Amino acid sequence: MSPDALFFGNGGLVGCGTQAQPLTITITNETCAAFNYTSVLPTGSIYYAVAPEHGAVAPGQTQAVQVSPSPIPQVSEVTPDLYEGTLSITTTAPGDTGHLVQLHMTAYGAIVESSQFGSVIAFGAVPAGQTASQQFSVTNSGNAPTTISFDVGSQYYSVNAPDGGAPTFPIAPIQAVTPIVKFSPLAVQSYTDMMWTFEGVQPCSTPPAPIQLTGSGE
Repeated sequence: MSPDALFFGNGGLVGCGTQAQPLTITITNETCAAFNYTSVLPTGSIYYAVAPEHGAVAPGQTQAVQVSPSPIPQVSEVTPDLYEGTLSITTTAPGDTGHLVQLHMTAYGAIVESSQFGSVIAFGAVPAGQTASQQFSVTNSGNAPTTISFDVGSQYYSVNAPDGGAPTFPIAPIQAVTPIVKFSPLAVQSYTDMMWTFEGVQPCSTPPAPIQLTGSGE
């Protein structure tokens, strides 16, 4: 029987919200008599389906057993082998003690997080015609690179990279970026706005909640 392990997707990595292609195990009868086989999933039965589960293999013949994985949820942790399983195949061939096949599948994607998501960045009172800045951190705790960008709804607030560049950040796994938010009031009045975060490819988390921006000119 071969192989003794199956890695779904790209080396065991499957994008969140997608489904990997089925893979097969081949049972070979190298004896002079037919035997029966039975396949079961001692672990991972909620993540995989097997077909056919049982049958007969004639002398000198082979039988393919297909293992079909379930889709990876759109929102998932990326813990290695979170969706692993074990396939057990036993036969009635004399002296055959059974076979275990390890099934490997890990969610692949970015998980963009910040303590500021869904909260407020408050600038307080800023003299009209001047600019105040605040910086915050965004981390990718996933296992895939992505790109994040930011946008605001008015001219009184802006978002930039620390070097003053555009608010678009490539962000590798387990990396943080530190956007700078600026507030520039033009008159003595209150200003409110919202800042949105947009993710690029391979998200494994819910969309970031918008950040409320508040401040006033004095």
